[in-house]
Amino acid sequence: MNIIILGPREPVPPTKGGAIEKLTWGLAKGLAKYGHEVTIISTCENPISKYATENVNIICISPPIPGSRFYFREMPLFSYRAWKTIEKLLMNKPNMKDDVIVHSVYFYNLMMFPPLNDIPLVVTEFEHYPWIPEYLYHQPFISSLDMTKWMLDSLIRRELAQIIFPRTSATVFVSDYQKQMALKRLKLAWNKAITIHNAVDTNFYRPMDANELRERLGDGAELLLIFVGRQTPHKGFHILIKSLAKLESKYRNRLRLIAIGPKTSGFLTTSSPSSDVYTQYINYLIEKYDLNKSITFVGQIQENEMQLYYLYIQVLLRHLA
Repeated sequence: MNIIILGPREPVPPTKGGAIEKLTWGLAKGLAKYGHEVTIISTCENPISKYATENVNIICISPPIPGSRFYFREMPLFSYRAWKTIEKLLMNKPNMKDDVIVHSVYFYNLMMFPPLNDIPLVVTEFEHYPWIPEYLYHQPFISSLDMTKWMLDSLIRRELAQIIFPRTSATVFVSDYQKQMALKRLKLAWNKAITIHNAVDTNFYRPMDANELRERLGDGAELLLIFVGRQTPHKGFHILIKSLAKLESKYRNRLRLIAIGPKTSGFLTTSSPSSDVYTQYINYLIEKYDLNKSITFVGQIQENEMQLYYLYIQVLLRHLA
């Protein structure tokens, strides 16, 4: 079968380690492994280029898509180019039309597609936003204007979903709760929604001997905690810090929290571009509770390094057992 995947906003194969980029790449490689002809239409630094890797064809049609003017310029342009690329592929391979599925990792990738009756469209909705009002977690840290913009963005996404979802042959959600909230918010009486949980590459994340990592990563700590992701309110990093502060010092001194990911909340900024309310709040909590020796920020790391941190946790668990 020919499977065309409309990729995410960042390049695939992933260059920055984004979760959805990893999931897209893992899905493509897995499908190719089972004998399917897989093509990803995605973004890259040098647009309108084509290359193949690990039995997956990749066609780059756009630079990475920024957040600004997302629905009004960059995203419609990407969607239009994606459809024209698919049209060209079908023209070059007429028989392909009888054996093709278009799979989008974001539903709004399909916003410029015409209604299709003869090509199955599948959407995998990785994000819980806008079905769950994520912006409510950010309310203490953003202005009323930013809150209004976020609510408007959520409304636009839901309106697009109302148009696009009924056109699909199936929409895949990554949890039952996400599916339930999406259908509730959209008020769709719809039986094409299914749940497929995210997968883990067990060939990469597998038990290994990692005892030599103990001193290098743990710095003598008996217990290692790991936080992975952007420091953003809905991920609860501030709650984790407050939880550490509640521990008695004799317990707190025996552990270390390693924060992996960019030390920024990304889109949560005040009117001054140089300041970030949430990052300032995190720094305030660390100073207030004297946690500088308990938390290590390692920044964004490569995927192969991530494997080492998870392996170290396995070693510690065996050590404590």
